[in-house]
Amino acid sequence: AKITSSGAFVTGLDASRAMIERARGQFPALEWPNLEWRIQSALEMDFETEFNAIFSNAALHWIPSPEIVVFNMARALKPGGRLVLEMGGKGNVAGVVSALELVLSAEGFELQNPWYFPSVAQYASLLEPCGLQVRLAQLFERPTPLGGGAEGMQHWLKMFSIPLLKNVPLERQAELLARVENKAGEPIALHRTFLAPDGSGKAKVPSAKKLTRSVLEGGVMGCAVRLQIASNRL
Repeated sequence: AKITSSGAFVTGLDASRAMIERARGQFPALEWPNLEWRIQSALEMDFETEFNAIFSNAALHWIPSPEIVVFNMARALKPGGRLVLEMGGKGNVAGVVSALELVLSAEGFELQNPWYFPSVAQYASLLEPCGLQVRLAQLFERPTPLGGGAEGMQHWLKMFSIPLLKNVPLERQAELLARVENKAGEPIALHRTFLAPDGSGKAKVPSAKKLTRSVLEGGVMGCAVRLQIASNRL
């Protein structure tokens, strides 16, 4: 919605009817004439050279068949149009995924992982064949605050991991997620660390013990890895 303040006409897409209805309620057409909403998946978008820019945040790692998504985005851009995106990158929430795999496999369940967390090279290799010239690509760690105090990790798991539990009976999901929470809190399960400035402005690396405590106490989720891409259509 902020982009419309520059005079641009903005089209918002989401495959979820509930999300689009919520957006329409928050930004009524009469008050936001330069803003329209469509219920459509990135896999189904069929625009052709219609947009000067496409922006996506924290969405594309949920969508399968990334090569189709990239093709659709490239086709939708005008020559010289910009694609700017941020999504989960290689290694994102690795400790949580590892814990899920360990707990579920011990109970005879297979993890159904819907996430796509590519490296810079992997995603660039999809963009360039579609005529998108990569201007910026970076993979970086971003500590993510977890609200909810001591139950922060549990809340996060309930919000984001349910699609991974399709093979698990509903009556067992709460029990297994509690075990995942404990497993993800072990130092060995936190495969990544992050740099944070101390009082002198110098970077410091928290110990595994401190990282574990901060996660379980709802402080920082130290295993969030993001991929940022900026590119132009040739």
